[in-house]
Amino acid sequence: MAWTNGETIFEVTLPGSDAAQLVEFSAGTQDPNPVHLDDAFAKGAGYPGILQQGPMTTGHFNRLLEEKIGPGKLTFLDVYFTAPVFTAEPLTLTATVTETLDTGEVSCALLCTKEDGTKTAHGEARFRA
Repeated sequence: MAWTNGETIFEVTLPGSDAAQLVEFSAGTQDPNPVHLDDAFAKGAGYPGILQQGPMTTGHFNRLLEEKIGPGKLTFLDVYFTAPVFTAEPLTLTATVTETLDTGEVSCALLCTKEDGTKTAHGEARFRA
């Protein structure tokens, strides 16, 4: 498939995660940080509740890209986290083509936002066209 600069690869709103999903993700990533697992601990640390792990957002980007471009084509994925995400907060993830490289790869910008427009993550991905 040919991709055009500025083309939206996907823009998807995902429902918020729940505490059980965060427990499962923590186990799978071996991240026992109580700010992701213990509501009282998170509140004691100054948050309104437990926080979703940043790498969960990266996992969402990876899955959505693979669904659109096909399995095994992703060559680079780099995501930076800019704001906390709490349980039950829906997220909108967007990938937009920025450049077709001489290598035959396509580069795209990634953006994740909350319902109120807060940017929670941004990054870049590249994949074989």
